[in-house]
Amino acid sequence: MRTRFSHVRDVLKASKLARPLLNQAREDLEIDGAIRESLPAAISPHVVEGVVSGNTLTIFLDSPAWQTKARFFSDQILAALRTRGIKEAVFKTRPKLPAPPAQLNCDQRPRLSEQVVQHLYEAAAHQMDPRLSDAYRRLARRNARHKSTTEP
Repeated sequence: MRTRFSHVRDVLKASKLARPLLNQAREDLEIDGAIRESLPAAISPHVVEGVVSGNTLTIFLDSPAWQTKARFFSDQILAALRTRGIKEAVFKTRPKLPAPPAQLNCDQRPRLSEQVVQHLYEAAAHQMDPRLSDAYRRLARRNARHKSTTEP
């Protein structure tokens, strides 16, 4: 007997909890697309987000300059979204979030200086708690730039 696999979208649509969230996400994407299509190509990339609350659409742009330019196109935006009951457009500024930093691999991670490594070895030698002493030594060994660095 073969098992029929379902797409995750179909499984989520069947869920009473996930269905409204999927519908809201789809509507948000449609509104975002309508906003961007109503704006000139120069302004469209500066739209951060569009949020609907009641019959008001709040459009966030990444700088006040683009916000001012986008206001000139509020009639076109409202015309594109009139079927959704949106009667007013408000423009606000919200900077875009910076891109997350690239993940560092083990070879690229910042290393401690040789002086700090020596201090860690010294701290390990003066600890009464053997577990803490071992932890300091492990940290020093892991961050030593040269394998020739030894404990004092």
